[in-house]
Amino acid sequence: MSYRNHFLAAFAVSVLFFAARAAANDAPGASTMPATNHPAFGASLRSGETVGNHQVQRVFLHVGTNEIAFIVPEGFCMDASNPHKIVLTDNDSGYFITVRVSQTLVPEADFQNQFFKGEALNRFPGAKISEESSDFADGHLGWAFNLRWTSSSGTDQSARVAFIPCAAGVLEFSALARTDNFRDVQSFLTGLMTSVRSNETGKLVIVPLPDFS
Repeated sequence: MSYRNHFLAAFAVSVLFFAARAAANDAPGASTMPATNHPAFGASLRSGETVGNHQVQRVFLHVGTNEIAFIVPEGFCMDASNPHKIVLTDNDSGYFITVRVSQTLVPEADFQNQFFKGEALNRFPGAKISEESSDFADGHLGWAFNLRWTSSSGTDQSARVAFIPCAAGVLEFSALARTDNFRDVQSFLTGLMTSVRSNETGKLVIVPLPDFS
């Protein structure tokens, strides 16, 4: 079984046990919220358990006293040069996954859908929302939006953005790829979000993935 299959199968078990630069330049200018809404955080990459013939890599974020960890999908490289976000890139496939933590003031529940829809459209000006749904990470529910547009070079692009309010602020996860590859990058994003763990309820505990080899 390939590691990618191990990766998805392991996350399925995890969900049951714990009951989710060419291509980037083609995106409509991704805007950012004011810098004051994005606390600087420390990020480190640590090697973990071995699954099959691959060693699992996790990103550990420190946002004030909050600790957050998640698994890097196989084949992706981490760029933590921006102190306000983590960018994971699979250059071979043209996939981009971004993780941010913001201190955005979240409105009451009745207004959250429209609020986060606006934030999603701000990330990709000119794109249109093709689907909206709920999503979760670390036991918290949030809003998610799929967007689609045609780049200036005529490439059909798609992105998914999920906003998950939690103790550390608003966790924002986004994935970008050509539309014909969107299903794949969306699966990797779901796996990453399912792997998120934090110290919100106490000590940050990492449970190793099972090895089915």
